[in-house]
Amino acid sequence: MKALVTTIVMLLTMGCGAPRHATDNTEVVTTYFGKEAQRSGGKYSSQHWIKTRIEQPGRFVVIFSAEWCKSCKLLERGIQQAELDAEIYWINIDEPWVQQVAALMEIKNVPLAIVMNNGKEQAIRFGSGPILVYLLSNF
Repeated sequence: MKALVTTIVMLLTMGCGAPRHATDNTEVVTTYFGKEAQRSGGKYSSQHWIKTRIEQPGRFVVIFSAEWCKSCKLLERGIQQAELDAEIYWINIDEPWVQQVAALMEIKNVPLAIVMNNGKEQAIRFGSGPILVYLLSNF
């Protein structure tokens, strides 16, 4: 009986709660009259925000990504560790509007990064390694 209680206590202490490095993907989206007005939380940028940013001058990076993509997670960790001085926007390939953009651009795989400079495409890189190498050498 004592062994059973000890086993149960060990299982409960090892299996309860979220993992130490759990992330919160909760986001709040506010819409008015069917148009997105604001999005906060979550790591992914909205269609409205990307459109607005493209119209502004300057250099930034758009990364097509997905929650289920292991290479995308590896890329994200690499970018965080590198502490790059780059304006990076992540967009989720699983969102319908992103799928439409990806179909128009014939994007078949993630991660994929597009470097924009003053509204024009400056570079495209595919795969976590090539993307990270490009960002490290250019930002």
